Amino acid sequence: MSRQPHAALDPAAVTATEIIEVGPAPTIPGIDPLDVNDLSEPQVFLYLNAINPHITRRMVRDAVLRKELRGVLRGRKHLFSRRVALNWMTGSEA
Repeated sequence: MSRQPHAALDPAAVTATEIIEVGPAPTIPGIDPLDVNDLSEPQVFLYLNAINPHITRRMVRDAVLRKELRGVLRGRKHLFSRRVALNWMTGSEA
């Protein structure tokens, strides 16, 4: 298996498509697009998997259950920001 060089990805511009779509981050005046909480758990998987193919659905699910990946609760749904997802993936502190 050969490694192919790839260009650096802009995390705010990543779009992944499957049954569930992850579009570009919304632009809200005064708020960084990475900080908008608009990704559900399956969308977080698609977003991170587009950046790093080694991320699995189970890894994201376990991180949510262990509260390593924290989001906000809107209605009955947890929503996560792109920054929180990237910090979890890289192991950075928020």
